[in-house]
Amino acid sequence: MTNRFFCLLCCLLPIALSSQTGRTDTIPFTLTEQDNLAISVRLNSTDSLVLMFHTAANSVTLIREATQRLPDMQWTDGGDVESWGGSQESRYSPVNTLEIGSMRWDSISIWENQHSGPGTDGKFGPDLFAGRVIQLDYNAGQLILSDELPADLSDYQTVPLQNDRGLWFLPGTSLLGNSLIEHHFLIHTGYGGTLLFDDAFVAAHQLGQYVTITDEQTLRDAYGNAVVTKKGLLSTFRIGTHPLTDLPVGFFEGAIGRQQWSVLGAALLKRFQVILPADRSVIYFRPSRYADQPFAAGK
Repeated sequence: MTNRFFCLLCCLLPIALSSQTGRTDTIPFTLTEQDNLAISVRLNSTDSLVLMFHTAANSVTLIREATQRLPDMQWTDGGDVESWGGSQESRYSPVNTLEIGSMRWDSISIWENQHSGPGTDGKFGPDLFAGRVIQLDYNAGQLILSDELPADLSDYQTVPLQNDRGLWFLPGTSLLGNSLIEHHFLIHTGYGGTLLFDDAFVAAHQLGQYVTITDEQTLRDAYGNAVVTKKGLLSTFRIGTHPLTDLPVGFFEGAIGRQQWSVLGAALLKRFQVILPADRSVIYFRPSRYADQPFAAGK
């Protein structure tokens, strides 16, 4: 697997100074129009910012628009950083203090990049919460951290996660014609859509034949190769035994070869109450209050 989606592993793995065994920390979040999780933080004891909790990120980043408002931060050249769309040069600030709720981390490295979810100043990933149970309570708008799983999980389903260098891949099953095809999807709260299929899966299973197309655009690369971007409705998709019907999905057709992983995005994840154990070996889920909400146009 390549390093796409990674923001360089050079940053220090921080320790939450205020965490104690048996403690529960509750962090409120705002669900944005793009279904991103926006969380208020405090940087270097002086600056209030809003960061997106991004399950496919492994470092703290700020966008340039935000760093321009922080003249006291100290920066150094950082070299190339890999992201979904490729690599780019980035600078970083090596030593910072970050506070989220009652928790505080010292000696945090922060990378600068160009984009985050609308209305947020940057992002952070689950590495900050290593060793703790993570609950995404979409009903209450809370991210809850604890040292132990809830005592009663009887109304939750569970499926195993594939964990690759901190990225979480969840198995899902698509009905294509008369065949049920299982595939793994990167859990990606930074992607505002539902499902985005990787190029290899699209080609191998001729996905375009089984999706009712709702939108299509033809693009051409610098060499004249046609790349068709499509959105459509997948008749049936299943996580565990939970079915979703007429699910909006996206995919590419043509000589692109760039979408290497299939993605499960924020517009789908919010339909579940989610619990991730400390070892991230499985995911527990049950329907949230958004489970029956109609899908927005374009998602």
